[in-house]
Amino acid sequence: MGRLQAAPRGLLRVTAPLGFRALGPVVADYLEKYGDVQVELVCTDRRVDLVEERFDLALRAGPLEDSTLVGRKLGTLKRLLVASPTYCKAHGTPRAPADLQKHTCITFGVGATPNVWSLEAGGKQAVVRVKPRLSVNDMEIMRDSALAGIGIAWLIEFICAEDIRKGRLRHVLPDWHSPEVPLHALYPTTRQLSPKVITFVDLLAKRLRPSDLS
Repeated sequence: MGRLQAAPRGLLRVTAPLGFRALGPVVADYLEKYGDVQVELVCTDRRVDLVEERFDLALRAGPLEDSTLVGRKLGTLKRLLVASPTYCKAHGTPRAPADLQKHTCITFGVGATPNVWSLEAGGKQAVVRVKPRLSVNDMEIMRDSALAGIGIAWLIEFICAEDIRKGRLRHVLPDWHSPEVPLHALYPTTRQLSPKVITFVDLLAKRLRPSDLS
């Protein structure tokens, strides 16, 4: 009976940011491993109230704000500068952050200053105001636009890592990236001992290591 009670089962409700592509294979592996669990995944950039809306788990990037939730750090995220080989052939590539001002850029149109990119490299810092040809609040559209050769995009690394590895996108200014942001799995204290939450968070911690996102 103890083993049966400890086995993950039932509905696991998870919320995560929009465009979190790295989560798909993790969910698929989890469902294959635990046949008695069903997953409801809601992707939104709205700040979800886990207790009020009865979610078991949330993935959130940035500093922890809600002390009523239990947090486990999964790794860190950062943005990289990428462009298609076609764009680089036609327009060249920047050699320093200041050169970005001369290039066509694709920005993530959220926040107070979406056209200001803060970069760092080995202790050095640079702040560049770019002139976007496209500003959009969807990372997937940014990626597709970069692949189409529209301009240089500033993408979260797990969105563009495979494209870089396969040569579909080039890593521009590879020494420079955004400041790293922590990625946490958060869950209400009342659910921290749930077998389905524990096993899912353990799998996330194993699969979303920083080295897997770069």
